Amino acid sequence: IFLNMPLTEAENALLGNFRRHLAREGLLRTETDELPRYMGVHALRILQQCKDNVVRAAAMMRVSLAERVQRMPIAEADLLEDLQGGFIYWHGRDRCCRPCMVIRMERMGPMARDAERAVRTVIFALEYVLRYAMVPGRVENWVVIIDLESVVRVVNPLHICSLGRAGAAIGTTLEQVYCGRMVWLKIVNMHSALARVVNGAIPTEKRQKVSFPANAAAELSPLFEPNQLEQRYGGVAPDVAVGEAYPYRFFPNACGVPRPGEARLA
Repeated sequence: IFLNMPLTEAENALLGNFRRHLAREGLLRTETDELPRYMGVHALRILQQCKDNVVRAAAMMRVSLAERVQRMPIAEADLLEDLQGGFIYWHGRDRCCRPCMVIRMERMGPMARDAERAVRTVIFALEYVLRYAMVPGRVENWVVIIDLESVVRVVNPLHICSLGRAGAAIGTTLEQVYCGRMVWLKIVNMHSALARVVNGAIPTEKRQKVSFPANAAAELSPLFEPNQLEQRYGGVAPDVAVGEAYPYRFFPNACGVPRPGEARLA
């Protein structure tokens, strides 16, 4: 949790060091200048991700500028077909109220060969949830399911490398442009033919967040109330069909109905 919280002395000192470094690099005019608007609320999260290394944090700031800021604004109308197609969508929340992103790789279609189109769709989804599905100071993270069912069947083998590049671009967006937000990532229904491509797209330092459940329903269902999860993943909500993934779906009672005397996160 980073927002709506008082800064500690150590955090203030770290931000001061960061501003001094940015001033030396010419990214700020003086060390007392405010951080750029696109960076200000994310600065501590980025510094934590970089283990308080201001040089690495400045590099990540440049990535955010190149990968996020320079693509904005992104209009819903420009992406509506891709959003509805169901390659990426939000569906419910886990028991900690964190929104759940679902990525269905077999639905990428032409995006499998067009990384820019895929990244723009992902950025729209992430910006949407940051603006409308977070509770600053309470809920600031998300969880991710990547479903690889039928990918080998629907993706031409000649395009597997392109799919890997698109996946790597999406990975950069998730963990550098929007760093420190993903709590866990579960890759389900993975064919053995994809193992090398998938493993190669996961940065070494992020692998502790990634798992490959053999039984998706058995591993996912304890993490969600049944109404928050699609039937294909062990819940009771209807599976999201192609063409019906947007608007995104959120439901009440993500934490369940509390028993008398039991406190739950609202």
